[in-house]
Amino acid sequence: MTSRLAGAAAAAKGRAEKPSTDLGPSPTLDWIPVAKLSVDRRYQRELGDKNRAHINRIVREFSWLFFQPICVAPAATGGGYLVIDGQHRLEAAKKHPLIDKLPCYVVAAPDVQKQAEAFVALNARRIGITRLHRFWAAEASGDATAQRISALCTKAGITIVRSPQRLPPRSTYSTTTFEKLLPLGDAAISAGLKILVEAQGEAEDAFKGCNIAAVVRLVATLGKALDRTALVGVLEALDLDDEIQRARVHRAQHGGTVEAALEKLLRRRYDRLIERAGR
Repeated sequence: MTSRLAGAAAAAKGRAEKPSTDLGPSPTLDWIPVAKLSVDRRYQRELGDKNRAHINRIVREFSWLFFQPICVAPAATGGGYLVIDGQHRLEAAKKHPLIDKLPCYVVAAPDVQKQAEAFVALNARRIGITRLHRFWAAEASGDATAQRISALCTKAGITIVRSPQRLPPRSTYSTTTFEKLLPLGDAAISAGLKILVEAQGEAEDAFKGCNIAAVVRLVATLGKALDRTALVGVLEALDLDDEIQRARVHRAQHGGTVEAALEKLLRRRYDRLIERAGR
């Protein structure tokens, strides 16, 4: 059965699928001497300390493999070019002793208004790379940390999803949480994940970062004193979404992080169960 769109929704879809007919003047590609490139400060951002740190990082890590051509327009006078997009790359090139030319995408923007319009459009339409995207790129490149995280999840039967979403059972997108937990050691992480799988393996959204962090840190804290059966029992009896809400209230009252608050709440339940069982 096909779905139907009506009214404004149908019109918006039609507009989105209709290609433009006015492509404007064709750009050119060229290698341009760095000395001929400059920035118009009437619309370009000023460079602060964070910008200069970013520029220095480009200089230290410079490789043509990672370099994108900068977007420029011919200056009205003087025979030079004004940078529309790429001033950090330009400033890095100026500082690098081995670079005197840059690959440039030269567009026809004859005045500052057109150049500023292009600057806004290029930056407004850019889709940022998420941490999850960076993780998968790192994993594919052979990065040791990313591959270690991937192996830990695979061993525990957990899937790392490709994009943030409501999580199916035994799946997570919290790769940054794993990075923070790595100093605790693979054994603690594996033990915590397996306990969470046993207790909440069939539940959706169970493997959020705060749940993983709280359980793994509790396992690491208890160490050899851990009663695995008791902790599984505690977790099986919980609605983890409700427990996260309680953790947020605890954080609001006492400070700290949601993960730390959730760990405290789980520890209290665990200790009460151990005390009742006389273990």
